[in-house]
Amino acid sequence: MNDAPVPLRARRDAVLAHPWFVFATTNALALTMVLPFLGSVGLWDPWEPHYVEVAREMLARRDLIHPFWEESWFFSKPVLTMWLAMPGLWLTGAGAPGGAFAASLEWWVRLPVALLSALSVGLVSHHTARLTTTRTGLFTGVVLATAPVWCFVSRQVMVDLPYVATATIAAWSLMRVVFDERAPRWWLDVAAVGAAVSVLAKGALGVAVPGLALTCALAASSTGWREAWRRLAALRSARAAGLFAIVAVPWYAAMFRFTQLDHDGRTFFERFIMYDHLGRLVSGVHSNTPQHVFTYFVEQLGYGLFPGVMLVPLAFVEAGRSGVSRAVAAYALGLFAVFSLSATKFHHYDLPLLPPLAVLIALSLTRWWDREPLAGAGWLGAVLVVLVSRDLSKEPRKWVELFTYNHERPYPAFLDDRPVLPGLDVHAMPWLLAAGSVLALAVACWSPAWRRAACVGVLSGFVVTGAWLSWSHWVQYGRHWTQRALFDRYYAERQGREPIAAFFMDWKGETFYSRNTVVQVGPQNHQRVLPAFLAPTGRKWLLVEHARLPALLQLIGAGHAVKQFDPQANDKFVLLAVD
Repeated sequence: MNDAPVPLRARRDAVLAHPWFVFATTNALALTMVLPFLGSVGLWDPWEPHYVEVAREMLARRDLIHPFWEESWFFSKPVLTMWLAMPGLWLTGAGAPGGAFAASLEWWVRLPVALLSALSVGLVSHHTARLTTTRTGLFTGVVLATAPVWCFVSRQVMVDLPYVATATIAAWSLMRVVFDERAPRWWLDVAAVGAAVSVLAKGALGVAVPGLALTCALAASSTGWREAWRRLAALRSARAAGLFAIVAVPWYAAMFRFTQLDHDGRTFFERFIMYDHLGRLVSGVHSNTPQHVFTYFVEQLGYGLFPGVMLVPLAFVEAGRSGVSRAVAAYALGLFAVFSLSATKFHHYDLPLLPPLAVLIALSLTRWWDREPLAGAGWLGAVLVVLVSRDLSKEPRKWVELFTYNHERPYPAFLDDRPVLPGLDVHAMPWLLAAGSVLALAVACWSPAWRRAACVGVLSGFVVTGAWLSWSHWVQYGRHWTQRALFDRYYAERQGREPIAAFFMDWKGETFYSRNTVVQVGPQNHQRVLPAFLAPTGRKWLLVEHARLPALLQLIGAGHAVKQFDPQANDKFVLLAVD
């Protein structure tokens, strides 16, 4: 028997060669980016409290099928996001009536989204490693897990990350099956389940996104698309179709049979299919940027990938080098075309483009690591990152706008001068990060011997950017996009059952944090509702936007004593007590 110790290098190589090494490493990195400070701020208006309140209502009503909002049915989104929030609501007792929520509520309701994000990063990196190299897979995980828009949306209880994460898992599982003849057959089942879950998160895009990936993979397959399709069909595709139906169909079947109407008098089919699917695609319903065209997502990808945008020109040089890179590039361009042509555009609608761009960037980084010439595309990337850093340094709010609604709301400018590092504020950070990236590029071109060190420097810059934006920037600005602190103060100060009303507000947080007990004083009813609210003896509470405070005080009149609580705590809202 040979008892000689295994050399350290051999043990290291064995670990690196393990099929799931890349998954474990990149999954851990993604969790490191998103879990710290996850519950440190309240739910951001308006999307987070909207979806979580629908989940809370479903839990309180003991109806896990039919989404409900305030006083009517909610048909504009599928149910998955609400289901993901329910365990956290149940664990923290949020389904019960009355009182402040537990301090840990936000952490628990965001946790499933964060875990789903990390899972998708790990699986995309794993598949990329199996189709290319271990190093490319690791690079993919670093680029994707640290991209600003990915970090931000992974911290939000919104429909977008659950749909993108599961659709991306389906897309890369299909890529793996097409390009890797040795891939286990059950990856086709994983793709089917991923697409089905994505359909429960967003609707038709859950099929369209992985369907586009499959089309691009078949077209780019070296064996020819006919042979690739025959091989795919042979991999128990009937079983995969059955799994898709088992997961996706029951909830939709129940909803299409549901005859109740929402607050606009629409059935589920009329609201979800005709208005929120076809209407968003054709007429731009709910869009805050309906006039933007081709350049819109170019700009948003620049901010959402910063400073990785420097490597995008190099990434597309990779598009013709292999069947995998051709498929991934075609997939990215197809997604870009689809979302650019859509009439409805939000900044984070480019989220599905992040995984294919991360793979292309990782391929270019691998060639950089292997000391291949960077060519002119590298310097074009340097120009891009400088232009994007100029925009971000002038308007840091562009980072927050990547995942928020109504970009005309006030921005907490008084926080801009707070130092991020000694002598550096938020306006200087983009220049610092861009300078580091360009310096690494210059070092790589100047001295090939230092190219790998420069590559590590660029990847370190990605990690620093993602960590700063996730652990500091998001936390620092978050309290101005949530009503959590105002309601905590209300519950701490109120005596008995003193009521609370919201004046001319539809930011959703007032409904969730009051457990749907807030009195809505709106433009159509304020002349009747406000006097009736103030008439009974005793103290009442009001929430109002700072900009509408003078109008509210005028309506209240001199006959009531009004006290403001912590007017500087939130630059959007203020809490009033009225005697």
